[in-house]
Amino acid sequence: MKLRELFIGKPVHWLVLAAIAGALFWLGDIKLHVRVFNQFAFAVLGMTAAALLFVVLTCRKGERVTREPLDAPPGGQAGEDREAAG
Repeated sequence: MKLRELFIGKPVHWLVLAAIAGALFWLGDIKLHVRVFNQFAFAVLGMTAAALLFVVLTCRKGERVTREPLDAPPGGQAGEDREAAG
């Protein structure tokens, strides 16, 4: 298996993941999640929103971002299939 098949997406997207991991390590090191949990939660939420926005804005239309397609299954919405199976 080639690494391009395993790690899909642009290398800059993987760098964003590494930056988030570093930021979370730093936030944990200063124990922000214990001292001021609300600020920690908003910091995590903000990093998530920024990373998602960055990935969406740097991808061209039709470019492969996920391994599986995000389209609904043929014949209806995804929720209908779960209700019929359960």
